[in-house]
Amino acid sequence: MSEDQSSSSSSARPVSNNRPLHETLLPAVTLPVSALGKRNMAAVSSPPRGLNGTWRSNSDMAQRRVIVKEIVKSIHRRRPNAPQSFKKQLPSMVQRLEEALYKNAPSMEVYADLSTLEQRLETLARKVQQQAAVMKQQQHSK
Repeated sequence: MSEDQSSSSSSARPVSNNRPLHETLLPAVTLPVSALGKRNMAAVSSPPRGLNGTWRSNSDMAQRRVIVKEIVKSIHRRRPNAPQSFKKQLPSMVQRLEEALYKNAPSMEVYADLSTLEQRLETLARKVQQQAAVMKQQQHSK
């Protein structure tokens, strides 16, 4: 069985080039080192300061790419028949989700734990929905 037809992506609906959605989108969501931002780069180059800034480094990029792939797979499993408009938004959505998971994780072990990824994504999605509802309420009350 070829890499494009692996058992982990057999449920994924192929796109026009017969590759699973997550493989098609990965070049668009691969995170450059600059995605860490200046603040996190400072934490990497300086001695540990405690809290969430102590464990992040440039060497995390390979693991971050793994998490990006898993997030795309998760979203695709949940919405296999998503409209094209949703698929166009997927790269930026996945990048924002991954960045939030990375920034909020207390350690690399917690961040990279695939057994809790679905739960962490659901929790993050709930937070985003709650924030959106509050913002909408504030706009309507003006």
